[in-house]
Amino acid sequence: PILNPNTNDDVEGDLLIVVDGSWAAAPNWPEQIDMIEAELEQARRDGRAVALVNLSAPEPVRFQDPRLWVSGLAGLMPQAWQPKAGDINDLISGLPDSKFQTLWMSDDLAYEGREPLLHALQDHGTVRVVQPDQSALAIASVAFDNGVVQVTVRRALHDNATHAPAQGTVVEAHGLDPSGAKSVLARVPVTFSAGSDGATVDLVVPAELRARITHFEIATQPSAAAIHLID
Repeated sequence: PILNPNTNDDVEGDLLIVVDGSWAAAPNWPEQIDMIEAELEQARRDGRAVALVNLSAPEPVRFQDPRLWVSGLAGLMPQAWQPKAGDINDLISGLPDSKFQTLWMSDDLAYEGREPLLHALQDHGTVRVVQPDQSALAIASVAFDNGVVQVTVRRALHDNATHAPAQGTVVEAHGLDPSGAKSVLARVPVTFSAGSDGATVDLVVPAELRARITHFEIATQPSAAAIHLID
């Protein structure tokens, strides 16, 4: 969606690229990097300066030649946490007075400071928000009860949550096979009903197999939150 559309093309100014950069960005990170590279190239052609900020590991806004950002993209990585309110406030305080356009790559997660930052950016020009097609997933808990492994998975739902469609994924139990090699020991499908932000599945495995499980992992969304280690 385009927020606060700017009808005067002459005052678009430079380009600020903002990424939430939390754990929820991991599944779509290669696509985000591809989009950033395309935006940098377009800005180069247009003669616009660019600033790039990862809200989960922010640095002061610094507009510069877009070519100077390209070499550093390999070090731009999602973090295991979400943006922090204090960092957001510092970023808002340090915004320049000039007009600029913003491209915001959102993880579609709510966090304190998100709305104030949006309003602050809108004061400077057009804010274009790009959100993932599917909700971020995380393993909320794993419990062992009388030979049954109960795995609870959560998904991020915010705007129009009651209209969120049904969604499926797969949880894998990883560990060592009888020869000691790393292997996927079991798989179980997980289905979120429409409008639901959680789903719990039961996995029945023999005691000998349970003893060899090292961690559970959401197969379709590799990220820190999608992995649960077994103590």
